[in-house]
Amino acid sequence: MLNLPRFCGKAPAQVWATLLDEGTDLCSIRTMYRVLAAAGQTGDRRRQATHPPKVRPELLAQGP
Repeated sequence: MLNLPRFCGKAPAQVWATLLDEGTDLCSIRTMYRVLAAAGQTGDRRRQATHPPKVRPELLAQGP
């Protein structure tokens, strides 16, 4: 349930509240966090753009 497209950017507490409003009580909020931790998804689950790595200029000495 936590990986459905409609819940992909929401916190487990928000998912739990939405499901409860719809009449579905699957588990507690803490259990949702445990399930996410077991799947390695406890970080930010939103789709985020990544910036390309910046190239550091390399300074070369031309003399002493």
